[in-house]
Amino acid sequence: MKILGVIPARAGSKGVPQKNTKMLSGKPLLAWTIIEAKKSRLIDRLILSTEDKKIAEVGKSFGVDVPFERPKELAGDKTHTPEILMHAIKEIEKIDGIIYDIIVLLQPTVPFRQAEHIDKAIKKFTSDKFDSLITITKQEYPPWWMFKLDKKKLCTVFEYEKSSNVFNMERQEFPSIYKPNGSVYVTKTALLQKNRQLVNPDSCGFLIINDEFQVNIDTPLDFEVAEAIAKRIS
Repeated sequence: MKILGVIPARAGSKGVPQKNTKMLSGKPLLAWTIIEAKKSRLIDRLILSTEDKKIAEVGKSFGVDVPFERPKELAGDKTHTPEILMHAIKEIEKIDGIIYDIIVLLQPTVPFRQAEHIDKAIKKFTSDKFDSLITITKQEYPPWWMFKLDKKKLCTVFEYEKSSNVFNMERQEFPSIYKPNGSVYVTKTALLQKNRQLVNPDSCGFLIINDEFQVNIDTPLDFEVAEAIAKRIS
């Protein structure tokens, strides 16, 4: 089983301009993911997919291969991740002459994942034999406390079958639920190529990462939080 690690990074971030090359505690944001990904013992080939020359140079300076240039049309706001990965697998298999069975997606917007998270996710994926696997984190805020507006009153978005009035419940009374944290995605190349899907909802495993330092950077505030975390763990 050949495993390809892909780090996708584009230049056109709107929430945080030039996010991937923005300095986070002395290193470009992108570098945090590269450094840990290179420590993985299970990824056979690690590449950076980008359309931007500056991002490519930053990646190379931290030791990741940039074997092709991503087309501009695959670097827009509405470009979906499966499209990026399908292009990457097509190009790299032509270059390497190797069929990669598994793809590991590592988003640079999640800087504090560790190599052990990557390898644990891959091991669990191969042992559980699902089509895909994602890393998840416990969601502390119950979705049953989310509401929509009906004219002048609040209405619950999700009904909770064990209570007619969720306002009377404490958070601890709700069941544990989880959300994707964006840290690691593992998928079969066959699934990606056949269905243009990164995740098969009917065959998806999981790895729980209850790490207080997990953060996914989308906004300037997220970046400030990441700065505070970086100082704390360095």
